[in-house]
Amino acid sequence: MENQDTLNPTDSSEYAQQLATFSGVEQAVLTNDLLTALMVQMNTTGMAQLADWAEKEARAAAPAYFDGSPITLAPNPAVIADKVELVVYDED
Repeated sequence: MENQDTLNPTDSSEYAQQLATFSGVEQAVLTNDLLTALMVQMNTTGMAQLADWAEKEARAAAPAYFDGSPITLAPNPAVIADKVELVVYDED
């Protein structure tokens, strides 16, 4: 309002529209800040949940070919899985 031209003042409806626009922009900035904070918190929580898996035993029921040399397993369990098991009976 202090930057308004006194000889050519802004129409009151235009002024109200500008205020509404500024208010909308302010709300969008606040929403973005809140979403960023929420994302940071969720990433931290996710890492904390995965920390429980450290030094745990993992198992999966899947066929694998073994020719005597070491093999690498990369299990990909379902997201909703409660438990995953790997059982090796013998070298066959």
